[in-house]
Amino acid sequence: MSRSRLILVLSTVLFMLLLAACSKESASEGPNGAISSTTSAENSSARLITADGELHDPVPPPPDFLDVILDETEGDQAAQEAAILDALRVMLDEQDGDDLYGEDAVYELGWAFTNTALGVYEASQNADFKAEFQELMARVFPLEERMLPYAAEDDASASAAHSAAKADLAAQEIDCRAIRAVGFPAPGSSDIPVCQLYRQFFLGGQKYSVWFPIERRTDGAFMAYVDAAVEALTDSQAAYSAYSDLPGANLVFTEFQLPGRGGLWASVPQKWAGSVGCPISVFPAALTQPINDFKQVLAHEMFHCVTFGRRAEVFSRTAFWYVEGMAEHFSNVVYPSNDLEIRERLYYFDSNSPTDSILGLKY
Repeated sequence: MSRSRLILVLSTVLFMLLLAACSKESASEGPNGAISSTTSAENSSARLITADGELHDPVPPPPDFLDVILDETEGDQAAQEAAILDALRVMLDEQDGDDLYGEDAVYELGWAFTNTALGVYEASQNADFKAEFQELMARVFPLEERMLPYAAEDDASASAAHSAAKADLAAQEIDCRAIRAVGFPAPGSSDIPVCQLYRQFFLGGQKYSVWFPIERRTDGAFMAYVDAAVEALTDSQAAYSAYSDLPGANLVFTEFQLPGRGGLWASVPQKWAGSVGCPISVFPAALTQPINDFKQVLAHEMFHCVTFGRRAEVFSRTAFWYVEGMAEHFSNVVYPSNDLEIRERLYYFDSNSPTDSILGLKY
């Protein structure tokens, strides 16, 4: 062996030994405020450096109620069915979630829950469970076929008729909120009130509908979100059609004040019996967001519609990171300058990725 090669080999060995020794040391702050690498799980996630150079102690995300459900009912179909129904009642504010999941847990009706719930539904042989599940889901994700008897098309030329319909509601003391709350039951007579308005349009040969309460028709601030919803569906279809065929969508502005401490804005379940197109429910919390953020939220939900149209149902916990991460990414493809996807979720990823498997993460 030549002398120069021997020197190279010895230098490489020395470097490897030094690197191994350094990896055993605890994390230390470098001259520029950076944190050196370490093999200690405790130290590797002890501090987090942000883009502005500040150091923070990472705060773990709050416990997720879905993890509680899955851990407590693993392998027990009957227990899973009962837990799913309890969770839906919590979402509808008919049951207290703190007693079920703990006071700090985040419980929301996001994709991870609805996807898991539909997996339990598909596997169930319990007719009573399946019937109640369908009714509860139809209240949160209203079905077009149930809304149509109570609906009229939202048309500028029909504004006078809409005003008359609202006056009739007041005169007859008909509470459309009660009708919506029970999932638009089959009408008991031919004298049916108009409770819903809808806008309908076609893109790429598919039907898109946006539904909202007739009482909100004269609320200018609310109608700005209806206009934004139409724009977001249109923008999403234009962007995603370059990559995939898209199903139509059935977007409904609901009135459910979901108690989820995660601040749920909108949700899309897997397509299920009775739904026409891809069902998207928008919850009141979404209307507290700036219009541009609201539109990107809907672009996220529309990508779920793409996913459901292209791949088989996935009821595995390890798929959540992929499905939600893809929807977060592609919402930025639709709105590349808004950057809503860069939020606390990115912080949780940075702070947890040194110790947690990516398959255990969600967003």
